[in-house]
Amino acid sequence: MTKKGFLPSALRTFAVVGHRSAGKTSLSDMLLQRAGVTRAVGRVDEGTSLLDHTLEARRARQTFEPSSAWMSWRDHLLFLIDTPGAQDLAHVAEMVLHQVDGAIVCVAANDGLAHGAVRMLEALDHESLPAIVAVHQADRPHSLTHLLEDLREHTDRKVLALQLPFLDDDGQFAGVVDVIEQRVHRFDPDGSGAFSTEPLPDRLRVEAEAAREALIEAVALEDEALLDHYLEFLELPLDEVRRGLAEGVRAAGYLPVVFTSSALVAGGEALLDVVVDLLPAPVQTQRVDVPDDDMFTATVVHTTIDDEGRPCALLRVWSGRASASTAWAHGESGERFKVRKGFSVRGPRRSTPVYQGPGALIATWDLVPARPGETVTHGERYALRRPPLPPVMVRRELVLPQSVHVRDVRRAVQVLERMDHGLDVVERGEVLQLHARTLGQVRRAVDWMRERMGIRAEARRPSVEYREVPAHGTWGVEGVHLREVGGLVEEYGRCALDIDPSSRAEGLDFTIDVDDQDLPQRFVGAVCDGAREAAREGPLAGFPVIGARVTCVGGEYDILSSTEDHFRIAGALAMRTALSQTGTRLAEPWTVVEIHAPAEGLGALINDLTSRRGRILDVQVAREAKVQALCPERETHDLVARLSAITAGRAWFSARRSHYDLLPDALVTDALRDCGRVHAPFELDKVGS
Repeated sequence: MTKKGFLPSALRTFAVVGHRSAGKTSLSDMLLQRAGVTRAVGRVDEGTSLLDHTLEARRARQTFEPSSAWMSWRDHLLFLIDTPGAQDLAHVAEMVLHQVDGAIVCVAANDGLAHGAVRMLEALDHESLPAIVAVHQADRPHSLTHLLEDLREHTDRKVLALQLPFLDDDGQFAGVVDVIEQRVHRFDPDGSGAFSTEPLPDRLRVEAEAAREALIEAVALEDEALLDHYLEFLELPLDEVRRGLAEGVRAAGYLPVVFTSSALVAGGEALLDVVVDLLPAPVQTQRVDVPDDDMFTATVVHTTIDDEGRPCALLRVWSGRASASTAWAHGESGERFKVRKGFSVRGPRRSTPVYQGPGALIATWDLVPARPGETVTHGERYALRRPPLPPVMVRRELVLPQSVHVRDVRRAVQVLERMDHGLDVVERGEVLQLHARTLGQVRRAVDWMRERMGIRAEARRPSVEYREVPAHGTWGVEGVHLREVGGLVEEYGRCALDIDPSSRAEGLDFTIDVDDQDLPQRFVGAVCDGAREAAREGPLAGFPVIGARVTCVGGEYDILSSTEDHFRIAGALAMRTALSQTGTRLAEPWTVVEIHAPAEGLGALINDLTSRRGRILDVQVAREAKVQALCPERETHDLVARLSAITAGRAWFSARRSHYDLLPDALVTDALRDCGRVHAPFELDKVGS
């Protein structure tokens, strides 16, 4: 039993997901109002939503991060997580789906099955997660037939209408038809949410009976005994229909559809009933493998910063019970930390935990050193399976004011990474790079740093890591280091190098073609070290030199005045002299990109890639198109924006470095200008200084 008397089997932990502006938050607020949590339905556009409670959400009238609330309904305890619907935050909603036992897919009635809803259906199918479709704002014009067809096209589950929209004599949405009961629930027009039950009118009987027959057939086909009964009597007991329906939904085989409207405060109670009757309890699922039912394990759902600047972590409990008096630990690293108190939350409101066992959502304002999806325990080292991280599609460098040092932004960086698991901050020397999935993540990170931390950073495209390759070969180039004092040689080293361009522009290959008696091995190694150091800056624009075989072919030393340092200087002199003789050409990095996009945008996608020097390697077309291409890295820095324009944000890609290839001469000037480099010849007199 929980603190308020709820049995573990009477728990439901679910998320509300869907496309942006489909009404997810309004639907969630209506459920809270019908469950008695709030007196009135919160309105996103009025800034009164209980769940969109952050400053950013209220200002933009948009959900930017998950928000949780609990409620009780029919002696059940329900934990709800409202999720963002923007496409650049879809990975956040997908993370939440990994940490719940079921979901409501909110579909805007007049918009149909938008891409955000399709993507969530795909994620649900991939996870085999039970789900319900709520057609929201059903008071707006829509086509039920088209909507059901779209649903069936984008999921392998059996789509079953539990309700049909009921229109009055003026053609206005006035209620719903209960398909199982074959009765009408007419909502009061005053927006109170109350409804009355009426007999099914004759004009809807054919459609309602067809929907009921489809539902019963689906249930009967999954059970041999029920199928025999149905074939004999063409009917099933309603209790058996409801039982079979619940089993099918919990097995992710059925996708039930209901209708709601927050504008009319309609359908909330019926949807809560469907959640209780059809979605599974935590004890009925095997979502994760826990080592011991009594061992406390939880995962971080999300971390946010409240209006007072304090971090708040939301945790999903998988096993055991949360205890603030026990030492906590990061499940993977074992890092210990202290949680003084946990809370049950309803948006920004917090209270003593109503329940802290499996299925519970617990919030704490103590620092939890873990990112979304990572495991925390009561001291034991154990990590639950982490969901896959979204691919990095955007890389940007943070440009900081001169008054701000990199060290000063590390705290902000840590908070950003804990708030968004799809955002990483990578230090490259004194430069900070943001690695993200979308441009929107980068913009929000920069805005958050400015507004919350007072750090006015800017994000720019990262510099391309160009390289230089020798234009041709040169042989027997000498490097001599000689220092005399009073006519006596005190420092001496001489070497000779051959430079041969390599067929593959990767690195530098060092070989030796000199007898050990002419030049001892320790001096040869020093020559190679000096040559390698000199190759860090090429003669064209100061980029590292690659793509050559460097051979030490000769040298001379003095047994009294030669040291390894002297030959290191000689090797650097020889290398720089050789490169100044051969000259270098600019080489650019190429990447292999794998793009997943809607099939209808394939032609425009291929045209875009080839127009930017891309080389198509492979194309596969099924439910979506998958294109593998070889592209110059400089052309991938804005690929996410181009894909968004071509596919309306419905494409994603992954990239991996492939090789270096020569940059066309016509692009060299632009490349050097973009990265702020100019021709910088060697200053040989500075070698060894």
